[in-house]
Amino acid sequence: MTALIMSVFGCTQQSQLPGGVQGSAASMKIVEKLSPAALKIIEEGLADDNPQVRVNAIETVADNKMMRFMPKVGQMLKDEVVPVRFAATMAIADTDYQPAKFYLDRLLRDKNENVRIAAIYAIAKMNYPSNLKLYGNKKANLEYLKALEPLGKAITSSDQTVRANAALILGKSGSP
Repeated sequence: MTALIMSVFGCTQQSQLPGGVQGSAASMKIVEKLSPAALKIIEEGLADDNPQVRVNAIETVADNKMMRFMPKVGQMLKDEVVPVRFAATMAIADTDYQPAKFYLDRLLRDKNENVRIAAIYAIAKMNYPSNLKLYGNKKANLEYLKALEPLGKAITSSDQTVRANAALILGKSGSP
């Protein structure tokens, strides 16, 4: 189900979604025209008992900037399953979902390192969003890179999943 949805949304041409959010032109048109049944599938995916289905639904929502579902994704920051919390945290960052920003600090103390490094990324990205594009501001760029420093330790973790997620996050952040 989610694979079908994900395959429909893939495209590279960028456009503005409502609210100034970047998204592909094709996905913007598709999201605007999704039938109530398709929206219901995504909504049900976010509430599914299977954590992998929840993760896939979160990624679909984030990749397509489907802000109408972000309040539900924000609630999933408390999910008992680590990959769901990780995906929700990454989605909060990647959609710049400000209402959930204040819940990220508690994720810095999560028992799982993957969730903690996702929270570092989210906090850094949401606090220094312009630094991803404005390379002329050296002070702001240094502050942003300093916020990401803990990821340097995670990239050398003995846990393969932590290393992979740290590499993903460093790549997404534009960190050298």
